[in-house]
Amino acid sequence: MKWLLMSALGLGSALAVAQKPSSVKVPVVTEFRGAVSILTARAEKPVPPKAGLVLRENAVLETPAHGELKLRLSDDVMLTLFESSRIRLPGIRWETGEVPAVVLEQGSLRWVSTGNAAGTELRSSLFEIKPPAGDLTFRLDPKTAEAEVRVLDGEMKFGAMNAEESVVLKARQKVVFRGVIEEGEVAYDVLLKGRRIPRGRLGEVAALSEADLRPWREEEKRLADQKAKEAANRAARVKEDQRRGLICKNPSGRFNECAWVCEGNVKGAKTCRLDHAGTRCVRQRCNANGEWAEREVLPGESAARCRPAPRVSACDY
Repeated sequence: MKWLLMSALGLGSALAVAQKPSSVKVPVVTEFRGAVSILTARAEKPVPPKAGLVLRENAVLETPAHGELKLRLSDDVMLTLFESSRIRLPGIRWETGEVPAVVLEQGSLRWVSTGNAAGTELRSSLFEIKPPAGDLTFRLDPKTAEAEVRVLDGEMKFGAMNAEESVVLKARQKVVFRGVIEEGEVAYDVLLKGRRIPRGRLGEVAALSEADLRPWREEEKRLADQKAKEAANRAARVKEDQRRGLICKNPSGRFNECAWVCEGNVKGAKTCRLDHAGTRCVRQRCNANGEWAEREVLPGESAARCRPAPRVSACDY
């Protein structure tokens, strides 16, 4: 089972990915790899996964071997579901998009939080907690009734569900709870009012080993290589644009070329909807400084040159 962890130094970059404007609350799929399954409450078959997919109803998310799924749960929480793992979102508040709970049914889950996720609980057959700020990874094997928690950044209290015994984990520490299986099911002791405590033993706190940290270091290197490649590609595109004389950007244009831009167009329109209030056709010229200048809102028939996407060609004056 692959474990992905981020160090205290790496956490900053991880949280930068997770942070978005405060209005973002609904769970959104940001990345995936492999034949990921997403089954929503009303769907008869799994929904095709895609980056940007917004979840608005109960859902079960499952990854295959060698698969992975990243889910932005809210402004403050980013989840990574590792290979051969499954989580369930038993409810999503329709008015706000908030997720009261995430249920880990099997496998491994990384939870990166900035600390403002007090309303979201992580549940499983062995534990129920509200993860604090930090970089945490949870593993559950329902066949052996074993749960493990690893903390690379932050600090958290962990114990079995409803149990009095617990431990405090600090950065770069881990602990394992080993439960009991009876007749193929997790064994519990039942308390008053139906409260259940998993039978088993909470192990001792241990330090993360070099082997534990290796996947994180590999992921850090992969991310660094990816950023370097993207930067090199951007630099190459800029160089190519300069070679071709494309000194103006957004849209690309050569010196003394004009751009016709449809501003304020109706979303999804196949033409420049000049009949719509607020929509206008704007012409501008690429000057010697690489700036779009001489902006002019075109009237009447002249505006017919605008299309939904910007057009660049020789000026008509």
